[in-house]
Amino acid sequence: MNGVLDAHLTRLRRFYGPLRPPPTEPFPAYVWEVLAAGTTPSRRDAAFKALGRIPALTPDALHRAPRAALHAATALAGPMADQRLDALLRAAAVFRRHRDLDIRLRGSLLA
Repeated sequence: MNGVLDAHLTRLRRFYGPLRPPPTEPFPAYVWEVLAAGTTPSRRDAAFKALGRIPALTPDALHRAPRAALHAATALAGPMADQRLDALLRAAAVFRRHRDLDIRLRGSLLA
């Protein structure tokens, strides 16, 4: 049984190739997760790259970006583009309000 599962996993890895790791910075990692919800890795990557071209991968840049461009980029991830965009805008507002949030998120759990 375990050998069959290993064979299937090997075939899947060979077919899809290595998965792209998520960003290490807190805000882009959140954007990555919002775009990844309920979609395929290729659609998530297309939407993430589109946001990078706007550019809109920092809280301030996302806040300043034209809404139509943001909607078009999040639509590349698939359905629910409006909900994805709302989640990103709310997160950008939190990160902008708490400027040290990225430092806190990378710090120790006790802090």
